[in-house]
Amino acid sequence: GSSGLLATVGTKTAAVIAGTALVGGTAGGVGVYRATRPERPHAAAAESAPSPAGAPLRIGRLTVRAPAGWKAHRITYHPTGGAGRDRPGDGYYVATSATCAGQDRFGGARPSASECKGFFVLGPSFIDDPSSYIANGYRGSDTYASLFSQDEGMSCPGHEKLRAVGVRYGARLTANRLAGIGPRNAEYREWSVPCYTRGAPEGYGPTDRTRFSYTERLWYLPTSKVLVVDLWNTPGLERILKAAAWA
Repeated sequence: GSSGLLATVGTKTAAVIAGTALVGGTAGGVGVYRATRPERPHAAAAESAPSPAGAPLRIGRLTVRAPAGWKAHRITYHPTGGAGRDRPGDGYYVATSATCAGQDRFGGARPSASECKGFFVLGPSFIDDPSSYIANGYRGSDTYASLFSQDEGMSCPGHEKLRAVGVRYGARLTANRLAGIGPRNAEYREWSVPCYTRGAPEGYGPTDRTRFSYTERLWYLPTSKVLVVDLWNTPGLERILKAAAWA
C-alpha cells in the first residue's frame, strides 16, 4: 500500500508528505511569459486588492487570511544520506476540509493528500534535497506528479488507487504565467493531468488511461525556493496567495 502525504499522495516507500522556467518560448500551446522575471513585482501584481476574509493563518514564512477550518500541518524532513535526524521541516500541508480535522501528523498517516483536500507549501529543503522526499528535482516542464517516478508513484486526488502522470503520458500545460504570492511574482503553471490504473500484479503502472483527470496548479518562487502545489483546485486560493504577507 502507499503511505505519506508528499507523494500524495502516495508512494510505497515515502514516509513524508510530499517540483525551471520556460522563458521565451511556448509549451503545450500555451504562451510563456517573457517580460518580467519571477519574484520581481510588476505593476499588475502591485495593484491593491481587497484582503480575503478569514482569520490569519501562519504557513512557514507566509501568513494568509484563511477560511474557517483550514489547518497547516508541518511536514517532517528526513535528510538524505543520514545527514541528521528527522526534524520538523520547512514544508506544510494545509488541509482545507473539515473531514481532515484531528489529523495532526501526515508523515505516513491517513488520510493522505489524495483523500484530504488541501494544498502544499513546500520550502527550500524540498527544492534543494528532493530525494529526502522520495522525489526528483522540480522542473517547470513537467507536472508535480512526474516527480514521484519510483514504485507506485503519486496517487490522483480523489482516486487513491489511480496513478497521476506527467507529460510523457498525456498531461497538458493549460496555463503558464506569473502570479503573485504577496508582493512576489511566482511562476504559475496549470496542468490537466490524466489518471492511470496501476495494473496487476505489481500495482505500479501507469498502465491504462482512465476517464478521470484532475487540475494541478503550481506556484514556484525560484529565489525564495518555495513551491505551492494545489491538487484540489482550492476555491479562492489564487486570491488568498496574492494577499499573503511574508515574514
